[in-house]
Amino acid sequence: MMQLIQCFAIVQGKLDIIVRINYKQIKLKQNMRQSNQDSRWYFDKVIHEKIKQGDEQEEQGMYQEAIKFYSMAIQINPQDADVCHNRGHNYVDLKNYSETIRDNYMAIQINLGYAEAFYRRGAVYYKLKNYSQAIKVYSMAIQINPQYAEAFNNRGAAYNQLKNYSETIKDYSRAIQINPQYADAYNNRCVIYY
Repeated sequence: MMQLIQCFAIVQGKLDIIVRINYKQIKLKQNMRQSNQDSRWYFDKVIHEKIKQGDEQEEQGMYQEAIKFYSMAIQINPQDADVCHNRGHNYVDLKNYSETIRDNYMAIQINLGYAEAFYRRGAVYYKLKNYSQAIKVYSMAIQINPQYAEAFNNRGAAYNQLKNYSETIKDYSRAIQINPQYADAYNNRCVIYY
């Protein structure tokens, strides 16, 4: 019986140690979780501030400065499709189309359903006079968002450059159907008819 009591005491002692260790591990995990939440909050705050600064610079036409702020935000969180897209938009204003395509590609890789990024890529291909590629990319934007009047209008313009007038008229008409107030689409379609 004495051995059983000693054995229980030893077991009891080990259990007590195990309980204390588990308590410390739980406290450590709670502290780490809180620390991660604090870090996430801090990084979210920094990212938000950099995006805000980038937006302000863009509004003032300071595109190179806007790119710097967006780049800082991307370094902190490279998985933010909107920031990649915004930086790409500023590269368009600087006529740095290869960087625009790259940033929109990054945005699309992060979010395959990002119709605006496809649209922006299509606009760059159009500016580069690569109308066939523009049509393909605009078509992807339309596939994601079938109510994207601007994408229909711009794809119609690309078809027009390739002298595919029947597709041009279809796209302008679809843009007007989606947005009956879309003056550019009416104007573009009118030019084709005359």
